[in-house]
Amino acid sequence: MGISFTKPFMLLLIPIFIGYILCISKRNRNFKKCFIIGIRSIIISFLIFALAGMGIDVYTDTTTTIFAADVSDSIYGNEGMAEDFIKKAVGNKSEKDYAGIIAFGGDAVVEVSPAKEVFVENFTSYVDREATDIEKALKASLSVINGNSDKRIILITDGIETQGNAEKSALSLLNGGLTVDAFMLEGNLEHEVQVSGISTPGYMDKNTMYDIEVSVESLEETEGVLRIYKGSNLAVEESVVLRRGENNFLFSDISDEGGGIIYRCEIEVDRDTYYENNVAYSYTYIEDTPSVLIVENENGSGEQIEKLLESSKIRTELMRQSQVPESVETLNRFDAVIMADVSAENVSKNFLLALESFVKTTGGGFLSTGGENSYGPGEYGGTILEEILPVDMDIETEGEKPDLGMVMVIDRSGSMTDVSYGISRIEMAKEAASRAVMVMEDGDSVGVIGFDDKPVWYADMQKIEGNADDIISKISVMQAGGGTSIFPALKEAFDVLNRTDCKTKHIILLTDGQAERSGYESLLNDMRENGITLSTVAVGSGADTSLLNMLAESGGGRYYFTNAFTDLPQIFAKETNIAGKEFIRNADFYPKAGDASAILNGVDETAMLRGYVRTVPKPRADVILKSDNDEPILASWQYGLGRTAAWCSDVDGNWSGQWLNSDVGAEILRNTISWIMRSNVSQEVVFSAYKNGNVTTVKAEMPYESGIKSVSAVIAGADNSEVRVEMDSVSPGVYEGKTEEMSEGGYIISLLKEMEDGSQKVERGGFSIPYPKEYDIRNISQGRSLIEKLTSKTGGRILNGPEEAFEAHVKTVYETRELFTPLVSIAVILFLFEIAFRRFAVLSDSIEKFLSKYFVRKTVPNVKLNLEKNEFETRTSKENVKKKKEENVETNSTVEMLIKSKNKRK
Repeated sequence: MGISFTKPFMLLLIPIFIGYILCISKRNRNFKKCFIIGIRSIIISFLIFALAGMGIDVYTDTTTTIFAADVSDSIYGNEGMAEDFIKKAVGNKSEKDYAGIIAFGGDAVVEVSPAKEVFVENFTSYVDREATDIEKALKASLSVINGNSDKRIILITDGIETQGNAEKSALSLLNGGLTVDAFMLEGNLEHEVQVSGISTPGYMDKNTMYDIEVSVESLEETEGVLRIYKGSNLAVEESVVLRRGENNFLFSDISDEGGGIIYRCEIEVDRDTYYENNVAYSYTYIEDTPSVLIVENENGSGEQIEKLLESSKIRTELMRQSQVPESVETLNRFDAVIMADVSAENVSKNFLLALESFVKTTGGGFLSTGGENSYGPGEYGGTILEEILPVDMDIETEGEKPDLGMVMVIDRSGSMTDVSYGISRIEMAKEAASRAVMVMEDGDSVGVIGFDDKPVWYADMQKIEGNADDIISKISVMQAGGGTSIFPALKEAFDVLNRTDCKTKHIILLTDGQAERSGYESLLNDMRENGITLSTVAVGSGADTSLLNMLAESGGGRYYFTNAFTDLPQIFAKETNIAGKEFIRNADFYPKAGDASAILNGVDETAMLRGYVRTVPKPRADVILKSDNDEPILASWQYGLGRTAAWCSDVDGNWSGQWLNSDVGAEILRNTISWIMRSNVSQEVVFSAYKNGNVTTVKAEMPYESGIKSVSAVIAGADNSEVRVEMDSVSPGVYEGKTEEMSEGGYIISLLKEMEDGSQKVERGGFSIPYPKEYDIRNISQGRSLIEKLTSKTGGRILNGPEEAFEAHVKTVYETRELFTPLVSIAVILFLFEIAFRRFAVLSDSIEKFLSKYFVRKTVPNVKLNLEKNEFETRTSKENVKKKKEENVETNSTVEMLIKSKNKRK
């Protein structure tokens, strides 16, 4: 037992206040005065003791034990052992023992709060099982232990710590009077194989042989299949024999294509425990001449630009729109991508996502060329393509709203009853017409003709003014039957459209059969003279495709062919959108220079173009070449870490025949492609990454460079995901950033350095993140060593069984009982007593008499002496008063005599 103070510095006030009271009460001390001074001194002392946090330390008689149970994946096979241990252990505790349960893995949660009665069931709390953080378990346990009891933690774990630092925190736990015991859980792994790592060179030249090293760990002798993927392609598949322990394999590879490559190694065996550790990744960059991917439509729109680049030092690869890659990992083999008159509808959404990441994240280049399948006609509006290009697709100017007059001419012959996937062609055609009506705007005019051997109006030509539903209901009654005759229906549509006053007039013809092949010349001439355009849709192989193609070409519209007639609604909606806007301008002109650009270095003149797709430049874009009415022909800008450009004319010779055949035209296109291509990867920058729980730390090591203002990184995964990380300098030339958005796998990184002079520099590379350490079987033997250190530092022990859990060996803890309330209460009582002592004389006299009884014998001589002294002083005082009175009388007599004498003289 002892006395303690939480604020001992407050005790310095005691002598100060007591000294002050004695100082002001120095004179005229009597019994009453001295008694009051004493009482006040005691009151002040008690109040100061209370403020100083005075308390009495006594031994505690309770013990709180926290069972910290490891529920991570590394204790495979022993999941129920922790619950059984706790159940048996709590059965041996005394009534004064409190117990609680903490479940932990990568984090720690309270399963059961400390209590006298503990009911143990299966653990229900959610815990990150892919990691083991013993430090968090210890801290969580300490936070719930009652501070006024003996403290003990019993760790139930295999000791394989994959994050945190429990040994480092042991000292602070020891200072808190805590004892750490442990019960070891041994992992029950028998059949387990893992890929410990795959190693490839970070940087290699093209067509150079290099080694791929693979390390595989096994707990038993077994056989398996080892596969190595190079990007998305299988490069190695080999049956291997594994011995117990470490197994190393060496393979060779050579790359005839440049760019970043992510290798993925997998092992497959018959008997295995964890699948999480069966995969490892590695990154290699292959140096090569610049390469460009050209994506073309089904009509071969990319052949001319491929020929254009043959004479340059650029490697090209031509690919049809239906074969485009769908991952940024594959696109990363190229330095730029060109889409030659390709519709957004004809490439997959995954390709567009990968393309955006390829440009924005990895610094790749992108060029889009014009034609009837690109920009506005290609449905770029509202897509990723519009986002990354320097031009917008909305060509309407403020205050302009051209009205559209359109007639849909739909084949309703008997062949339109053919059924596929449960829906007939005529039903899908009616759905297509209805969809077209829905995308038209108020003020537009529409009519619908159904034809077999003669035309029938199902919806008369009329303006759309809130009556779209009525028009659609009229279309829905169309029925199929009869032969096929196209000309009468086209003539009927022309006659009606020619009488309307709409600014834009358009006909859509849909058929799946054969019809008359002659007699259209005069009608098509009349259409051209009156500004009426015609588009055709051929459905199925039975349609006269050559006729329909000729009609569309002569009619100034577009030709579509589809075997999947479920595409019809999309085709009609697209045609309606295109017809309502004048996207294409056919005119002969010479492009003129716009904003200054390195693309036009050395160019003094331009060749002729015969048309282009109309677009609108974005505010930050550079319009390098303009048409005769100042619309963009060539525009460029920076998008993320990459560059993109829009060439609004074509590259297949329809509009650009003279341009492609001229030296200056070819030079401008080559310069544009060179401008958008990204720079080579630097060998001086090394990227790496590691995970700690949910947090991934990305590290970049490079030669020290002055003048760097800030550094950030954009990271792309194989699934086209994108993560932006701010990088902080941790030492000269070393930068680190943290993120919670990445998992194990291979990644491509672009490092953006903002310089103090306002310029930017980009460094590119790649790295891999291994699977969590929780699944690394090489850590199995390290668990007991850590547990022995923890128990040793805290005075604990390793338990052999639950019966030892509550044996009395914990450190004694003192419980401090605060005296604030008693001290203040006594001070208040004494204060009230002091008031009563001063106010009531009876009380003060009684106390004085009471005290004199105990002190009278010892003070009698002094009392007598004092009485004699007081008597003498009293007598002397009386004599002095009498003498003074006599002196005053004598003085008064003298004064009276002087006054009388003065009056007598007068």
